[in-house]
Amino acid sequence: RSLEGRLRSVQNQTDNAAPPRARGFEFSSHCVERSRPQASRKKMDQYRRIKIIGKGAFGSAILVQARADPKKQFVIKEVDVSRLPAKEREEAKKEIKLLAAFNHPNIVRYRDSFLEAGHLNIVMDYAEGGDLHNLLKQRMPKLLPEEQVLDYFVQLCLAMKHVHDRKVLHSIA
Repeated sequence: RSLEGRLRSVQNQTDNAAPPRARGFEFSSHCVERSRPQASRKKMDQYRRIKIIGKGAFGSAILVQARADPKKQFVIKEVDVSRLPAKEREEAKKEIKLLAAFNHPNIVRYRDSFLEAGHLNIVMDYAEGGDLHNLLKQRMPKLLPEEQVLDYFVQLCLAMKHVHDRKVLHSIA
């Protein structure tokens, strides 16, 4: 297929995508500082931790399994907001609102977010196939076929178009 045909095909998928089902998340400084357990069942109890798949300065990415449906796996980005300054807590809120607004087949879908014990938990779909970086590392020294590179390029461009259409600037720092 030609590049134009691929673009049209993926654009049609995007145009017919279901509306986002994610809900927003709000927290204030007083809930971040509260560390006593809640009387109701914790949201984190809805998931079984499988393994940590990434770590950063303020948190980690955890592969989890839904207890209600063990076939469903998600990634929970867990951020310790209790140590964040107010400005960075505001940035975390903005990030969640942005994630909730994206509904595109080439962007990992946001599912939920919640605050427990000073940790902000952002639930996202799990991309079973991994990411492009790991795919390229595994294939080394073999290169991807040109057709595959073109497919990935189109997917990336359409995802970035979706982001830019929502007036969001994205940078990789």
